Amino acid sequence: MKVALMAPTIEQSYCWLFTRNQQVIGVHKTDGWCTRLRDEEPIFFSNEEPCMLIMILLELKVSEFDEHLSAAVHLAPEFASSIQQFPLTMLIKYVFHSCYSDYWPDKAMNWLDEKPRLLPLFVDELEHMYTHKVMSQSLRHRARRMWRSVTRDDPSVVRHMRHAHG
Repeated sequence: MKVALMAPTIEQSYCWLFTRNQQVIGVHKTDGWCTRLRDEEPIFFSNEEPCMLIMILLELKVSEFDEHLSAAVHLAPEFASSIQQFPLTMLIKYVFHSCYSDYWPDKAMNWLDEKPRLLPLFVDELEHMYTHKVMSQSLRHRARRMWRSVTRDDPSVVRHMRHAHG
């Protein structure tokens, strides 16, 4: 079952925006993005590991996701600051660091196609992706094209990234 958009549903300090089965995804007024499974305690996204629980959002079209968040900001303005801080970079890094099939990296790359300004943040991940033989040839070629588009436009990105990590 795919993730579904839901009208902002406010429960105390939480505003839930997406649902799938018995999982809701949304924000805490001050602590940011989180998810809750059934009636358990919410899980917050302070590092990459819990991002596994929100990879399903990458199945949405970027425009649909962005429009939903924009509408939620207007419908629940007291949560606007948290809503606008969606951890997309962390989510995509998690996908690139942890997935060994094409499905989720392909979805993440679809999002990067729609948000090319983020590509420089993923130079190392894209380089790893196109050299990682576990991935399909088509995904590796796509990652290489994305990597080249960044490094061709600004070769200093590669030098800067390698210097920062080395």
